[in-house]
Amino acid sequence: MPAAVILLVDDTPLNNEILRIGLGQNGYQTLTALSAEAARDLLKESLPDLILLDILMPKVNGFEFCAELKADPRTRDIPVIFMSALHETVDKVRGFSVGGVDYVTKPFDMDEVQVRVKTHLTLYQQRLEIERLYAQASELAALHERQRIARDLHDSLSQSLFSINSIAEALPRILTKSPDRAVKYATQLAGITRSAQAEMRALLLELRPEALTGSDLADSLVQLTGIFAANSSLQVRHDLMSGIPLTAEQKTVFYRVAQEAFNNIARHAQAHSVRISLRKLPQGAELVIRDDGRGFDPDSVPGGHFGLRIMQERAESIAAVLTITTQPGAGTTVRMTL
Repeated sequence: MPAAVILLVDDTPLNNEILRIGLGQNGYQTLTALSAEAARDLLKESLPDLILLDILMPKVNGFEFCAELKADPRTRDIPVIFMSALHETVDKVRGFSVGGVDYVTKPFDMDEVQVRVKTHLTLYQQRLEIERLYAQASELAALHERQRIARDLHDSLSQSLFSINSIAEALPRILTKSPDRAVKYATQLAGITRSAQAEMRALLLELRPEALTGSDLADSLVQLTGIFAANSSLQVRHDLMSGIPLTAEQKTVFYRVAQEAFNNIARHAQAHSVRISLRKLPQGAELVIRDDGRGFDPDSVPGGHFGLRIMQERAESIAAVLTITTQPGAGTTVRMTL
């Protein structure tokens, strides 16, 4: 592993030299600057692993420069340890409030400086490693999810194509013997084709999230509703307002909550009809999905069952409010308000 680089910012050259020699003995590389302005120039060229920053400097003091560093995405994660002859608690508190991670007092005790530098470099490197591993895990999860969707797409299309081919092969024979039956099969063939097309579009939306986030939410919900209606044979009515301004994350959550609600209806509700509506609110939007199914007793549902927990977590992620109104024999209403 390459030696850590530490930027020393102090308007007293002797202090920088003492620190340079002491830290160098432990294998650290150092850069030195006599002012915040000089430090800015160094940071344009390369980023250190840690900054030791004096507080009492002319023009721009250490507190001001640290706040500047924390406001810049390039430098905000670099740990800053303040150095000063100031001993007042209020000064230390101010240092922490602008983003400092630690504080050493002058005159230096090099053993103390070495320990604090090593501690915060270790914490910094561990955080970077955690972030790297998290990114890898996210990429792997995304890959697995895409593979799952691709399998679902393959299985769904294979089943639909088999049905379509079977009916298409039988139609010519049936047509000569029983025209009425042929019409029935042709209607069934058209329905299977429409269902396959709708399901393929929905799965492609999941394979290409930008297709969902780049589309109007109402259009995406129309597609989702069509798939649900084709697969469930339920009567589905929709009243979906177009042009509601939502972020990509908000669109995704609204879509996923509707998707989960439809899945729950198909699995559990024993409904005959469903209605979905989307309307604009002064500060957001409201999604409502109602079914006339058997309903349920919310108090008797085990935690996480019916996908309720998943929908609740999704809603909370965008600061939306999810409510579910239901009782046995009276259907269920899922309402999400942003």
